[in-house]
Amino acid sequence: MDAWAQLYEAPAALSKDWGHHRIYAPAAYRLVRTASLIPIVHAEILALATLFPTCWATTPSGPVLSVLRTLLPDGAGIPGGEKGAVSALPLAFQAYPIVTPHEEGVEPQRIFVDRAIADAPTDIGAPLMLTDGRLARATAARARTALQAGRALPATRALSRFLHEEGLLEPWPLRFDLGEGESVDIDHLMVLSRARLDDPAVYKAIRSFGIEAALFMSTHRLSLFRVSGLLSAAKAAIAARAKTSSRSAA
Repeated sequence: MDAWAQLYEAPAALSKDWGHHRIYAPAAYRLVRTASLIPIVHAEILALATLFPTCWATTPSGPVLSVLRTLLPDGAGIPGGEKGAVSALPLAFQAYPIVTPHEEGVEPQRIFVDRAIADAPTDIGAPLMLTDGRLARATAARARTALQAGRALPATRALSRFLHEEGLLEPWPLRFDLGEGESVDIDHLMVLSRARLDDPAVYKAIRSFGIEAALFMSTHRLSLFRVSGLLSAAKAAIAARAKTSSRSAA
């Protein structure tokens, strides 16, 4: 399944029949709070690289540009905790539960909404649609964000394919001891090869995709240093769990 499609549990075209259903802040949804590896578009890398490493996830359909928010599979260990997770949401989650258009070659004709349950709402939310059939303000704002990401996605995919086909991506295995008998072993990620940064193919990418590609590639490489923050946060989360467990046992 496409990495973007995996973000959504039950996407459905928005209609008046269920437009009265309510939309909540993105953090009210479990997926937004806990997902570790999320697909992104290249245009948002500057906003994300201050906290998280960016990389490509290897999939049967090719590399998918992604942001790695934590080394732990349950969403614990995000730098800054839940506040940190919400302060730097990728566009797909800023738009959630509005679905980012992600089908290749398909122009979106309707707004789709993931009908997942908001398991931690902090307010009463707002209806998806008003009684007169117009989109509610929150729905319209997130739909614009979803379209922004969807419009950038074809260029992101094209750039990712180019870098992969030119051999500029290399494996980025993450293997760490987290303490308390816990470890992490992630072996399906790729990054832009440091050894190939002077390769003529890099300049070909800039000629083909513009100066924005150069900014993207340099920011991506710098973002990799953020993995140290993920490691520290993961170790802290594991230590806190162990402490809580020992207290419970006592």
